[in-house]
Amino acid sequence: MKNLQLALVLNSVFSMITGFIQVLFPEAIATLFDVAVGLPFRLIGTGLVLFSAMVFFVSRQSHIDLRHVFLIILLDFAWVIGSLAVIGLGLFGLSSGGHIIIASVGVIVLGFALHQSYALMYVHSTGKTRTRKAFHFSRRVNSDQETVWNVISDLNNYHKVAPNIDETQILSGKGEGMVRSCSGGNSWSETCTVWDPGREYSFLIDTAAPDYPYPLQFLQGTWGVEPSQNGTAKIEVLFEFEYKHPFQSLFIHPFMATWFSGVCEELLNNWQQEIEQQK
Repeated sequence: MKNLQLALVLNSVFSMITGFIQVLFPEAIATLFDVAVGLPFRLIGTGLVLFSAMVFFVSRQSHIDLRHVFLIILLDFAWVIGSLAVIGLGLFGLSSGGHIIIASVGVIVLGFALHQSYALMYVHSTGKTRTRKAFHFSRRVNSDQETVWNVISDLNNYHKVAPNIDETQILSGKGEGMVRSCSGGNSWSETCTVWDPGREYSFLIDTAAPDYPYPLQFLQGTWGVEPSQNGTAKIEVLFEFEYKHPFQSLFIHPFMATWFSGVCEELLNNWQQEIEQQK
């Protein structure tokens, strides 16, 4: 995430500098570009200053909305494409010096777009691969460890607290090796790989199922509870997953991350309400 924040800050600073230059010295730039009026440069500069402020605001958020980063990347690429069109089509009758400036700025902006894209693809990644990622969520609740475990390990009623699941059913087994089916518009099966009573359990999801709705080739979920402290306990939720294709880390992950975070927060809210009602 730090690499992404750095890329955004650099983009913001460069946009701010180029924007203020155009706002403050539009006539001088117009002369350099061999055009009659400087107003268009002042307008473009104002837009760059506003863009810079938006990018800086996004970069300083404690939890960056990856959808906003994706939008910034698209706008950077749009600038590059526009620059290529102006130079390649000879639009507006600009001077050769103007073309050189446009090309130079375009190369720098392209660098920002690529840097941000690269950094975005590695957000939430584990290890050195950009396709393998992990989400971790936790919630401390006012209850003892045993009560929390009884609630979060109630697999038959998981669909009642998980907003993306419509129905669950135990197909076979008990504890480690258990198989259950889940449906949420589509259906798939999950196999229990860890069952540590009172502490945690894990399920490996069959992402190869014909009806599996998400673009993943691997998904494993782990749910657990930490020992009680001062009358409280902490619920831990970990999802480890891998996309089918590397490009999905750029084009799908910003939206998947936002949606999945909302799903897990709602799951924890529902669990907390159910647990604390039993006090």
